[in-house]
Amino acid sequence: MLTALRALQGIALAGLPATAMAYLAEEVHPSALASAMGLYVAGNSIGGWPGGWSPASWPAVRLALGARGGGALAAVRGRLPGADPPGPQLRPAGALVRTVARICATRCCSGCSCSGCCS
Repeated sequence: MLTALRALQGIALAGLPATAMAYLAEEVHPSALASAMGLYVAGNSIGGWPGGWSPASWPAVRLALGARGGGALAAVRGRLPGADPPGPQLRPAGALVRTVARICATRCCSGCSCSGCCS
């Protein structure tokens, strides 16, 4: 059971860096993108480092890292600008059907079906 849960955790966490990089690419100016991505990677690398050399017990280290992370979250959250509205919105499925029908109607000869007629 523990192995299955760890596998699910690994699958879920596998997409996190890619999602974070995509978010950074949308929110950060292109001239600062490399620095922002570097800080993200460095922050993740350094995040678990104190636990390896600390003389304190693991619960104490986790508590200290959690408190430090919560403090950093509070400090950064107040300084971040509001997010821009998202990019292109998804269209309803009906719009896709109408678009395909319009393309088929303009490209296909009358009386033909769309399969194989449109090129």
